[in-house]
Amino acid sequence: MNNNDSLRWLLLAFTVMVALITTMMACLAGATGGYLLARNQFAHALIEMQETEPVFPRQQRFPDDMEVPRPAEPQELLNFQGALLVEVAPDSPAEQAGLQPGDLITAVDGRPVTAQQGLAELVGAYQPGDQISVTFVHHARIDQPVQTTTVALGANPGVPEMPYLGVRFEPFFLDFPRLPSDGGS
Repeated sequence: MNNNDSLRWLLLAFTVMVALITTMMACLAGATGGYLLARNQFAHALIEMQETEPVFPRQQRFPDDMEVPRPAEPQELLNFQGALLVEVAPDSPAEQAGLQPGDLITAVDGRPVTAQQGLAELVGAYQPGDQISVTFVHHARIDQPVQTTTVALGANPGVPEMPYLGVRFEPFFLDFPRLPSDGGS
């Protein structure tokens, strides 16, 4: 191989390397730009949501006559956990499905609402228009039966590509140790 051929191969290798580096830089710039654009759009959507009237009127809080569940035995409350609905927006998918303030959502499509995987995360895995199965206990009372209802998720008023249930909630987790069944030690 003569000197000219070696120079051509070296120039070709250098050109290919420059092309690869340029392509990688362009991909990185595109990914970064896309992230910043989406972040900017999300920030604007949040600001617009704050500037509009609240979705939840203040009169839709817990009913005044709602009792706090007080079981006879602590064993009755084992694994009593979920998302306690504080408010339900009028004409929201949750209201249309019959959910009310004070209801305790315990699962979405059979997946339990836990401290590690909350209601927002479970619902956020779906798209607007999806049908989900919601398991709940009416007024978070252990003397009420566990119920299941189907909810057609709407589009979030502030960010239309995100699913919307139309509730405000608080995490609700009660864990009691099992007591001995024979009363002894």
